[in-house]
Amino acid sequence: MTKSTNCINGYVSETMLILFLFTLLFLSLIGVYSAQRADLMKAMHRSTMDLSCISHAKNMIENNTKVRKCHWDESLLILYKQEEINDCRVEFTDCETYISVQYIDRGKQFEMQIFYSDNAIVSIES
Repeated sequence: MTKSTNCINGYVSETMLILFLFTLLFLSLIGVYSAQRADLMKAMHRSTMDLSCISHAKNMIENNTKVRKCHWDESLLILYKQEEINDCRVEFTDCETYISVQYIDRGKQFEMQIFYSDNAIVSIES
């Protein structure tokens, strides 16, 4: 006499294997989505920092251009300043043709040069 169950001929084990594979697929998709989301959040934070730095540098450029063109006292030039942006200390240095911007964020050092001519930003290098 033989016992008749679904386990002997493999029906249940095939179903469980398919469910296990779908579970693995679902978990791997969740992992990829989470990693992409984390990278996107880092990029968004860096973009906000860069835009804030460009805004501060633009103010320095406008001030220094006005002082130089109007032949005002050179003590009014802003050649160096430090700002606190998003809990990071940012250093701005005017090198006459570009503004050097340096900051450390989450243990990584970032530096960019904002080149300008007269009253306009010409290019930005990171």
